[in-house]
Amino acid sequence: MEGATTVNVEPIFVTIGEALSIGFRGAEERAPIKGSTDSALRHLKEERYGLPATALDRRVNKVGLNDQEFRAQCVLIVEAVNRRLSVHEAASIIARFTTIALKRAQAVRELQKAYGALCNTQNTEALLALVWGLYVPSVVPMPNETPESFNARRKRREVEWSARSLEKQYGIGRNVLNRDKALLRKLLSEVELQAQTKLETYFVRTGLLQAPETS
Repeated sequence: MEGATTVNVEPIFVTIGEALSIGFRGAEERAPIKGSTDSALRHLKEERYGLPATALDRRVNKVGLNDQEFRAQCVLIVEAVNRRLSVHEAASIIARFTTIALKRAQAVRELQKAYGALCNTQNTEALLALVWGLYVPSVVPMPNETPESFNARRKRREVEWSARSLEKQYGIGRNVLNRDKALLRKLLSEVELQAQTKLETYFVRTGLLQAPETS
């Protein structure tokens, strides 16, 4: 029918990582709706996947969705994390993808409480630092920033969360800290993978996400 609204019957996202990264940013961004969407796509392109803008625009299918409707889909993604995952699984996803520092801190504390007892380190603050170091946002170039300034900021971030720095701060041996950090990285990676697999299955079933390619 002439003038009828196009209905989007194709999945919006290609991968679960894109759905979560854009979903959290789109749902949590306080800017106007259009700005939220643009910010989410720009964040994913520049900070996570390094894709050219045109390539990313082709991957995210917004046919038939205005900015408000697209943001509503982002909100549903975040709600699914809280409703369909265990507390620890949800914490691993929130710690990875949230744009809100307080939510990330709460998720990190939940993970420390859940898995800290498996570590040799038993200093609560040191354990929090170990977990936080796995989820702290990466350093990305700022507009008009020189390569020298960017590298200096990146090195400061690395030092801030290094075992050497934590050893000085908490008086715990560097070898112990490194072993615990490796253990936590393995455990939390497995928890996050399990969580993403559950969400992927659900989002494919609801039509939000393309089915993963099978060889």
